[in-house]
Amino acid sequence: MTADQRADYPIPNHQYPLTLVGHMEAKHAANYLRLTLKDAVPDLFFQSTFLRSQATMEILMREGLGHRLQAPITDSRLDEKWDGIFHELSKKELEQRYPDQIRLRKRSGYYHYRAPGGENCPDVELRIQSFFSDPLIVNANHVLIVGHGRWFFILQKLIHNMTVQEFIELKEKEDCPNCSITEYFNPPSHRGLPESVNPWKDKIDEQPTDFA
Repeated sequence: MTADQRADYPIPNHQYPLTLVGHMEAKHAANYLRLTLKDAVPDLFFQSTFLRSQATMEILMREGLGHRLQAPITDSRLDEKWDGIFHELSKKELEQRYPDQIRLRKRSGYYHYRAPGGENCPDVELRIQSFFSDPLIVNANHVLIVGHGRWFFILQKLIHNMTVQEFIELKEKEDCPNCSITEYFNPPSHRGLPESVNPWKDKIDEQPTDFA
C-alpha cells in the first residue's frame, strides 16, 4: 500500500487489519518463540493500541506460548510514531494544502520535524522513557513487546545512546521486517546492536508496505 492508497483507505491507520501475509509471518514468529523460549515464558505481555499489533500478539500467544498466560496489556506508549497529516493525506493533497509543511519537513529533517497532528522523534522518546520507567516494567524479569518499526528504531537510539546522525543512518541503512524478533537483556550483555531474527525469511516473499 502506497502513501496515496493509504490516504484513500476507508479505515484509519490504527485499525488496519493484519493481512494474510501478516498472519503467516506471525505464525512463523510464534513457532520460533515456541522452539526458542520453551519453558522460559515471559512474565508480562505488552501490545500497542493498533489492531495489527494486537492480532500479532494473539497469534504469538496462542500458537507459540500456549493458552494459560496472563492477558496482554495494551499501552498507547507503544504506538507507532504518528506523522499527522503525512499519515492521513495523499501527496497531491499535501502539495496543494500544505506546501509550507513539506518545505519545513525537508529543512528540519526526520528527527526534529513534527507534522500538524503528529509527533517528532523526541515526542516518541518521551513515550518510550515513560514506558520503561513504569514500575510494572522495572520489576518484571521477562517481557514480550509487540510494537512497530519506527518506534523500535527510536528505542534503539535511546538504548545505545546514539547521536541524531547515527540514528538517521541506522534508520536509512537497517530494515525492520514485520514479525522480526530482537532480544535485549538488562543489564546489556553487549555494546553493539543485537542481531534481529526474521523467522519467516526465505519462507515467505516480503511484501512492500507503507504501513506505519
